[in-house]
Amino acid sequence: MKALLLFLLRLYVGLYMAYYSLPKIKRPSDFLKNIRLYEMVPENPPWLLNGMAVWIPWMELLAGLFLVLGIARRGAATLLTFLLVIFSAAILWRTLGIFQAQDIAFCDIAFDCGCGTGEVIICHKLPINFSLILAAAWIACSQDRSWSLTSKFSRRRNETE
Repeated sequence: MKALLLFLLRLYVGLYMAYYSLPKIKRPSDFLKNIRLYEMVPENPPWLLNGMAVWIPWMELLAGLFLVLGIARRGAATLLTFLLVIFSAAILWRTLGIFQAQDIAFCDIAFDCGCGTGEVIICHKLPINFSLILAAAWIACSQDRSWSLTSKFSRRRNETE
């Protein structure tokens, strides 16, 4: 039962991250603009910000696919946990800035977070990210290798020895 739940969590996190990486891969300039809005990464040297806009979506896609397939799943889950924590903190930081600057209710705040979904309502986005962080962290800490390609290959290798 635990192995099935872990597999379903791998599908949830992996497919979610892979799916939402695709718009960022297709339009890295849009993702670059969104990263710039957070004002957390220096604009000089420009290769740092540009590199993030290009490489982060590819890391999300590959790590997501690795989770789904069960390849290097703990490393992929650790990477995704790290990315999700950083981006969720950035989203919260930007939300608090908007909340302080404007006289609107916290749950009425909506903006394009750069997540690949377009404009989101923050009170919907943050719980989703929190669930992804918990799931990815659990996967990263799990020793279970069921339902993964690596378990298939290791079994065959052990059988031939």
